[in-house]
Amino acid sequence: MTGFRRFLVALAACSFVAGCASAPISVSSRFAGAGEASPQQASVSRTAADFEDTARARGWIREAGSMETAMSWMGRLAGQSDDEAGTDRAPVARYLEANETTLDAPGFAAHFLTDMTLAWELAGAVDNAAAELIAQGGGVSRSALSRSIGDVETVTARARDTLALFDAVLAEMPVPGDEELASQLVSERDLFAVRTDSLRERVDELVDLRRSNASDDSLS
Repeated sequence: MTGFRRFLVALAACSFVAGCASAPISVSSRFAGAGEASPQQASVSRTAADFEDTARARGWIREAGSMETAMSWMGRLAGQSDDEAGTDRAPVARYLEANETTLDAPGFAAHFLTDMTLAWELAGAVDNAAAELIAQGGGVSRSALSRSIGDVETVTARARDTLALFDAVLAEMPVPGDEELASQLVSERDLFAVRTDSLRERVDELVDLRRSNASDDSLS
């Protein structure tokens, strides 16, 4: 179990670096009008909103107004440090406070397992919606497709931040005495990581689709 714990500590450090390197294309890209969105584009928007709303409510990512979030990302793009950009410095404490619990509370490991399962299910819903949009050919307008790209890119960044949080919690929490539960925690974490990587690929596919459809009159 000692080796398991050391592995998680190293994993958490790597994930925080990867998370800090990511930034969403747009802070909020929900459709202004449903009329210009195809059903597939509306599904991307809806599932993306579900992920972000749940992530904020459950303390996976920080609660912040749209202006604060935009300023934070702009600060990073301008080369400011995390302190200067006002970045959240205590994600684990934030998560525990949001859930009114502690790392050594009875039942914490089971609660945390539920959160990780929910995270990859919600990320999977966005991934599947994006895949359907790609299969459909991009939607009804280039502007709507651009917003779909922004939705998926934003969820990808939020998912990376959430994954970094989960890794940090795994590194700090007491190792469960139940080896099966400990194995489940790692398994759910890995499933979520796979979904996060898949979302990044969907963004690239959507960008390629928009580029290939740039001269199509139906998307002008």
